Amino acid sequence: MISAVSAFFPIVISAYSGIRQADQGLIKAAKDLGANRRQVQMKVVIPAAIPSIFAGLHLGMGVTIILVVAAEMIGGSGQSGMGYLLIHAGQVMETEKVFASLVVLAVMGALVIKAQQWIDRRVAPWTALHDGH
Repeated sequence: MISAVSAFFPIVISAYSGIRQADQGLIKAAKDLGANRRQVQMKVVIPAAIPSIFAGLHLGMGVTIILVVAAEMIGGSGQSGMGYLLIHAGQVMETEKVFASLVVLAVMGALVIKAQQWIDRRVAPWTALHDGH
């Protein structure tokens, strides 16, 4: 539940922003060429908003990972999870476990970012031109 709530607002706000920033000239051109409302939405507005939507997904995923680990740190009485391992290992001075869990979290974060970039390039290849890929 924490993941869904924490990711919801950045995604929705970014999507709304992307839709609002769609080029009005392109929308007018599509209408002038005979596109109906649905066609304008599917062919002009949504493709224009995809970069903003993906930016929201990136932000939402980062916030989600951080909050899940933080929630495990606070409420990790189940003796499982990365957050619990970090807190417990820190309390009993097992620094090798602390560093190992930090490395695992960093690798997880890097893998999530790479997966998102791969999906970005597949779904919206025109946006890849701007981020150096």
